[in-house]
Amino acid sequence: ATASATLTVNPPPAPTVTLTANPESIRSNQSSTLTWASTNAVSCEGTGFETSGSTSGSVSTGPLNSTTNYSITCSGANSSVTSSSAGTWQQKGDPYNTKICTGGSNAVNIQKPVCEDVAGISPPQGNSCTSNQIGLVCKSHAFEGPNDCSGLGTVYGNVTNYECVASATSGTWQYRESDISDFACPVTDPNKAYSSVPNCPVNPEGKTCSTSTNVCKVNKIVDCTIRTDLYNCSDGTTPPPTSPAPTASAYTTVYVTSPTLSASCAPSSLTPAPGSSVTWTVNPSGGSGNYTYSWSGTEGLSGTSASVSKSYSSQGIKTASVVVTDTSVSNTTTTSNPTTTTTNTPNTTTNGVSVALQGAMQCSGGTKVGSSGDTQDGVGFTEGIGGLVAECNEITPAGGCCNVEVREKVSPTGQPINTFYFYDAYTGASLVRKDSYSSGGGGSNQTNYNFFAGFGTANTNTTNTTTTTTIPGGTTTTTGTGSSAATVTAQCTTNVCSGASCVTPPTPPTPPTPPTPPTPPTSGGVSALLTAFPSTIVRGTSATLSWISANATSCTGGGFATGDRTSGTTTVSPLSTTFYTLTCRDAAGNNAYSSATVSVVAPTLSLRATPALVRTGDRTTITWSVAGAVDACSISGPGISSSLKSGVQSVTVSGESTYTFSCIAGSFNPSVSTTVRVLPGYREI
Repeated sequence: ATASATLTVNPPPAPTVTLTANPESIRSNQSSTLTWASTNAVSCEGTGFETSGSTSGSVSTGPLNSTTNYSITCSGANSSVTSSSAGTWQQKGDPYNTKICTGGSNAVNIQKPVCEDVAGISPPQGNSCTSNQIGLVCKSHAFEGPNDCSGLGTVYGNVTNYECVASATSGTWQYRESDISDFACPVTDPNKAYSSVPNCPVNPEGKTCSTSTNVCKVNKIVDCTIRTDLYNCSDGTTPPPTSPAPTASAYTTVYVTSPTLSASCAPSSLTPAPGSSVTWTVNPSGGSGNYTYSWSGTEGLSGTSASVSKSYSSQGIKTASVVVTDTSVSNTTTTSNPTTTTTNTPNTTTNGVSVALQGAMQCSGGTKVGSSGDTQDGVGFTEGIGGLVAECNEITPAGGCCNVEVREKVSPTGQPINTFYFYDAYTGASLVRKDSYSSGGGGSNQTNYNFFAGFGTANTNTTNTTTTTTIPGGTTTTTGTGSSAATVTAQCTTNVCSGASCVTPPTPPTPPTPPTPPTPPTSGGVSALLTAFPSTIVRGTSATLSWISANATSCTGGGFATGDRTSGTTTVSPLSTTFYTLTCRDAAGNNAYSSATVSVVAPTLSLRATPALVRTGDRTTITWSVAGAVDACSISGPGISSSLKSGVQSVTVSGESTYTFSCIAGSFNPSVSTTVRVLPGYREI
């Protein structure tokens, strides 16, 4: 009796991973939280943060001072197999000249006849190779000169490529490995295979092939990345290899805006009387929390603390301005007898440049300051975007733009893609969009062009220089202070007044809430100030609104017209307490707000009797008037009754008499009275 069974070995499922930052945009010295999750993965490794191998989790970035890129790579399960001899190493193309090393103090042996990518192959020409090496290309370096780079500067040598070429037999396509070769978003068709090299059939797994072809590739768009799936043509004598394990990568960026420092100030009284003291106080926020102050203003106002006081002798609008500077104390050392003082001086040094690359972007304009080229064969850039960043970091100055062009080319004979990398660095350049594209007719003789670009940021390290000084005697305190260089100016105003204009105004209505600024936030630098003088008026009189701004292109008023002017004055005559607003904006769309309230008090009534002391039967003159706008008035008393708002009338007084003058003025009802008294009568006896 005979029986048989077939065992099908499928590759492990490909892993997936996501990486997010919350929030994506922060202020300087704030933190964001990175969160990652994966499927079909056995371990994950982060770039720029620690994962401890976990396939999911969250971690804080810690305080950040510049925009930072983060990436994560997760590896899937790996199945190892026993390899057998299936081909030979053959020279691939002519040797080419390339940069081997740049000199230094350490001797570097660059004589490498051993094929550096495959252990134990020396020399590779004609040696046998295994089925899991078919399609691999390794490099052998031959140095033209001494055996090390010590003190030689830039040194060049020859590189010879060798490929593991399989014996021509019949077989089937078997999955081998995957790699990320480019990045593309948004994804319109996630299942689209945009290239197949050479002549890789649709869904090649298990389909017939000739081992002389060795390898084929299928490129697919998966989760915003272009994944290259590599297949070997296996003759069935050994199981298909699956080394290395499939991987998946994800990327995110935490954007850090410029340091945010803001401040507002206000007086202790809005309408102080001449000679009284006014305290100006500033309210800063943002930055490090350590500030210095510099006050200036009307009648020589000055000071260096958060609050300053001033007495004003004259009436009028009094203004104050304070410049707030963000500082941070780095160290303080106090010594007493014995008098040895140690001072720690912070020193900031630049340690290289970090480039934040973005896919589908290109540098535009500027001056070229550096370049580098690298040629690699095989699946693509196995290190993902991190490998491109490392090369850009070497040639790009801080603030410069690094441009990367990746060309994936198919040889005329249908061999695997060769990947060519070109790096150029510029100063004074900007970023523009540059999408990937392909040239050629597909299959062989086709080149895929992929683009990346980004700006470089200087990496800085701060160290302390310790200086010890001996002082003859006494106690010494030394403080080292560093500044973030962030400053902001706050402006405030008050109205020194007397008489009716000093009446405490009613509480103004709550001002409208300004709109929320866009995200990520920016520091536009636009400011605005609106003042009213006098800030308290009698109903029917006028006040002057004055406005000024800085870095604004136009201003609009709430309750009054500005004509889009960024500064000016206008007269208003409200009949009741009115809240006015000012909104100024700059060319970038940033807004600044200010407000002022004109408080309206009741009209002033005047009533007098001349004379106010008479004998019975004598006459007196009643005079009345009103200052301000009223709706109606009336005066009454013995011998007089009138609705005139002002007048003069003579009356005969027969006894003590009280006269009352009252008016209606909107919500006000002012009233005033006066009494004419009578002298006692005398008679001779």
